[in-house]
Amino acid sequence: MIVPDPLRKSGIYGCFRLDGGPVEAGDAAALGLDTGTVARSAVAQGIDHHQPAAVQCRAVGAVLTILVGQIEEAPALAARLGLAPAIPVADLALAALQRFGGETPAEMIGEWSLLHWDGARRLTLMQSAARRDRLLFAISGARVAVAPDIFPLARIPWIGPTVDEAGLLYALGRADLRGMAGDRTMLARVRQLEPGGSVTIEPGGARCTAASVLVPQPRWTGSFDDAVAAAEELLRRIMRARLTHIARPAAMLSGGLDSSTLAWLAAEERGAGQDLLLMTSVAPPGSSRPDEAQFADLVAGRLGLTAMHLSPPHDANIYRPPLAVLTGASGPPLPSRHCLTETFQQIARAAGATAIIDGTFGEMTVTRKQPHRPTFRRLLRQMAGEARRRLVAAPNRDDNRFHVRLAPHRLADLPDCIAARIAADAPAARDEGELWGYLPGAAKSLHQPNEFYGGAIRAEYPYRDLRLLRLFAGLPAAFATHDKVDRAPVRRMIQGHLPETIRLRPSGLPASPDHLDRIRRQAPLARTRIADFRRAGVDDWLDLDWLEAALLRVGAQGAAGYVDANEVQMTAIVAEFLLWWSTQS
Repeated sequence: MIVPDPLRKSGIYGCFRLDGGPVEAGDAAALGLDTGTVARSAVAQGIDHHQPAAVQCRAVGAVLTILVGQIEEAPALAARLGLAPAIPVADLALAALQRFGGETPAEMIGEWSLLHWDGARRLTLMQSAARRDRLLFAISGARVAVAPDIFPLARIPWIGPTVDEAGLLYALGRADLRGMAGDRTMLARVRQLEPGGSVTIEPGGARCTAASVLVPQPRWTGSFDDAVAAAEELLRRIMRARLTHIARPAAMLSGGLDSSTLAWLAAEERGAGQDLLLMTSVAPPGSSRPDEAQFADLVAGRLGLTAMHLSPPHDANIYRPPLAVLTGASGPPLPSRHCLTETFQQIARAAGATAIIDGTFGEMTVTRKQPHRPTFRRLLRQMAGEARRRLVAAPNRDDNRFHVRLAPHRLADLPDCIAARIAADAPAARDEGELWGYLPGAAKSLHQPNEFYGGAIRAEYPYRDLRLLRLFAGLPAAFATHDKVDRAPVRRMIQGHLPETIRLRPSGLPASPDHLDRIRRQAPLARTRIADFRRAGVDDWLDLDWLEAALLRVGAQGAAGYVDANEVQMTAIVAEFLLWWSTQS
């Protein structure tokens, strides 16, 4: 059986009977629910370890509404619905659900999971446009189970650990393939709500809907300066709202444009007496690798703060994540920088932080990068890099649609749905029209949960806020290079607020300075795990012959670059996951 995690993931857990019968005690116990209440046809609970106030419940008789998360600008939404500004959050969510139905995620901005049980025979599950916690469910006849984590669900006998081959392979695919998974998970009986999605479950079946979230926006009619002012004002509102539910915020600061802008806004918008912990990744002691300490210190100094310099412990295993990280993705994990992110987690937790502000996804809006022009020198460099990868990676297949090396027999006999997708023409290049629009990574950003595992400190991603994505979608694309300055919006926004060295900085350095060194140094140790992988049957899924040879090569001469390093590392990490799964299921 699947061993319970020490801390349950935050989100919504529930067991229901659509025929009015009592929930089975074993089902409730598997999800950690109160078995003393299983004489009822519904047992449910919301959990949040670091933000208990994020759990809001409304119970009227047998009718139950649970919301876990935050609704942004709740008073404005209440006014739209003709309700009092201070209405309880769960009541507001229910009113929005009754007004907007399946379009609620497009209208009720924020990051949340929502459950509504009508007290008899209908269950509605819904998720915000940006995923906060996963929302997974399984149905068998009149029985329904809900959780934010796949592994407790696998402990329920009528669900079980049976693997869905296509679901697992989708999870290992690159972004375009992974985006085709829909509601499939690695378990045959478990489905997952997509961001902005909802499902209504009744005795007659389940109906799924998806809100229109990334919808076209009207063209911006103001000036470039007007747009920058609007973006800054909105980012301040976003930051201010998020800081109100964070007891002590931490922020990752590299000295690059994304993180520096958020650190500046967080420092200005924090409440009186609210400390802000700044954390900067630096090269390990004694390393000659360049890092961004000097740039982060410049930003911190301007804000009147000090950036804490940190690097992962020497023995942090880049190929074998801690169990919490390994099992934190409700499926095969792909955490290439887990050594660094776990170090941030530990430092932030020790300092009493309850959330970490993360500058990821800024390139969708304020820090958008323009594609590099194909200069002759750049083309030569790309050709040389391609030749080197093919020589040393023997060969490193750039057409591999997966993050890992699959076993040859799996690759030769893929499920029809995946084989058809791979056989189709490659996705067309994005049409660079007159409007900014939604960049290809926008949808990907909405899928990222912000709790990495049970008990982890949440990452806050201000740049993926739906309001910000919509604001920029209507801007002229030319604003990205206004006055022939690349990333013009952010450079104009921070002018006079951060040092010019930061504002005019052309590009940043790798987030984890010793990543490639660690990949090489720990490859021999990772290779010793191959025998365990073989005994557990991991070679039914992965090409362990390739992995063993790749680890030998990388240990001797290093990786051929980040693409090569990631493929070797991801294959080893997924092998560790499948080894763990084989011992638990």
